[in-house]
Amino acid sequence: MAALGIVLHVGFLAWNVFAVWQNLEVTSSQLSHGANTYGGRWKYLTFLNQVLQTTFFGVCLLCDLLQLCLSNRNRFCSVLTRVKDCIFAALAFPVGVFVFTSFWSIYAYDRELVYPKELDRIIPQWLNHAMHTFILPLILIELVTCSHQYPSKKSGLAVLVGFGVAYLSWVYWVHYAADIWVYPILAKLDAVGMLIFFASSFLIMLTLYFIGEWLTRLRWGDMALPSRNVLHSRRLFNTKHSDTTFTAYRQLSPATNDQGKDFGIVKTVFNDAEVPLQHPEPIAVGFVLTYDYWTLAMSERTILATMDVESLHSNIPHQDGLNACKFFLENTGTDANSVVKLIKFILTHNYFEFDKKIYLQETDKAMGSKMAPQYANLFMAKLESDFLSSCPIRPLAYYRYIDDILIIWTELEPLLKMFHEQFNQFHPTINLTLNYSCTGINFLDAIIKLQNNKIETSLYQKPIDRPTYLKWDSFHPKHMKKLYFLQPSHQIQSYLFQPNG
Repeated sequence: MAALGIVLHVGFLAWNVFAVWQNLEVTSSQLSHGANTYGGRWKYLTFLNQVLQTTFFGVCLLCDLLQLCLSNRNRFCSVLTRVKDCIFAALAFPVGVFVFTSFWSIYAYDRELVYPKELDRIIPQWLNHAMHTFILPLILIELVTCSHQYPSKKSGLAVLVGFGVAYLSWVYWVHYAADIWVYPILAKLDAVGMLIFFASSFLIMLTLYFIGEWLTRLRWGDMALPSRNVLHSRRLFNTKHSDTTFTAYRQLSPATNDQGKDFGIVKTVFNDAEVPLQHPEPIAVGFVLTYDYWTLAMSERTILATMDVESLHSNIPHQDGLNACKFFLENTGTDANSVVKLIKFILTHNYFEFDKKIYLQETDKAMGSKMAPQYANLFMAKLESDFLSSCPIRPLAYYRYIDDILIIWTELEPLLKMFHEQFNQFHPTINLTLNYSCTGINFLDAIIKLQNNKIETSLYQKPIDRPTYLKWDSFHPKHMKKLYFLQPSHQIQSYLFQPNG
């Protein structure tokens, strides 16, 4: 898939560069009086679109080469991928298709309004089609062969509207400065007609934006949606009667030990970074998919997959973990540098006794530390965010609970293995195991199955599980004894009373 993208983008870029070059080779003496006047070629939407398409395919090729050479680990590559996707969604597709449809529609009605006959002896037919025809098949091939994640509608439409307003201002400026209209059709319209013409053009481009999003989603599924929509929320049931909803990228530990006073500020800041959590010790956690997925029709090739991070707690480099914590803390209004110093102190001052000798743990972090779950969680959140944002092919849905990952995959099986391999190569110390099935898979305490093209869940218990219960008059804390009533009730709620699809 990566090789195909590189081949296509090299060809598309070469073609567009050649077409722009040939367009510029048409000398001023050969041009019509319109192109010889104020603004030159740069006042024509056709030429601007040709430059836009050339720029877009250049960015696509650069992304392909960076991903090939750097294995998606470069931050610049992640940013460039988001820029590329935004250009495709907000400019390349809607503007390119608009140029094709508007030009040939007006041309079929009266070519003198948009492309006078005298241009046939100046501009070769192939160059005319390069500017007005071939842009459509090229952009459709791009849509079908390469996945693009659409930005939020607010961002995408803002870029498109901004481009439209900028070009409309340019058209009026040319008329003001040189007393000419860019296109002959504008000279034949009165004020009302011009208002209707431009309003219709804006409406058509906005419609093309939504058509592009629909086609992309039709081809690539929900991974074409913005990341906050692709990664649906899930409920992690804890010791309280209420449940807490988390997103896949910024999921925090479901529970924290409130006993003890050491570095409570670190624990509090971590919890407040997403949702304030005030729960006691972690317990077995129930898992359910959101209602969207109860009613989501799966394709015949849907694969359920789980990945597990091997020895996560002992494989987080201090600097990478600190960078992840700082990244999330900076978005909370907290003094991130001070909190990171506290975290670093905890990481570098883990002492333990063995054989009557005192040792200092120099690498990794202590498993029993109260900040361990949040620290590991934030590291994984940053790691997966960077990886998924730069990954050319993404899962339909991605869920994680600390080091356990569930994936709903709608692409081919070899692409899933490639996705897993790329994830393993993304960080030098993080390795993930992969299990997958087309029928059903176990994740946490859930059995997730595909039945009649829909997802169903039931309770999973390990074969070696032996239910044991505390006597009510034991000296265990009361909240621990309550768990034996609350946990089964949550599981019944999760797995027996499922929404009807």
